[in-house]
Amino acid sequence: MKNFYDFLFVGIKENLSHLYRDPGNIEKILEQHLEIFQAIRNHDDAQAFLAMQKHINFVLGFFRSLNLKPVG
Repeated sequence: MKNFYDFLFVGIKENLSHLYRDPGNIEKILEQHLEIFQAIRNHDDAQAFLAMQKHINFVLGFFRSLNLKPVG
């Protein structure tokens, strides 16, 4: 499990380094995380799903725009 965790952590760190090069992305991601949190806190399954979908699509779109594949 430790090796798996280490591999996952390195992948996340590498992905974030690309994503956070644009400071505007940090604000967008924080807003997306807040939307996800609020939906979960409100027990709104449908809104939580939509908020997660929006966030995932944002991140994938970012990497596609750079022609990079997320690490991991």
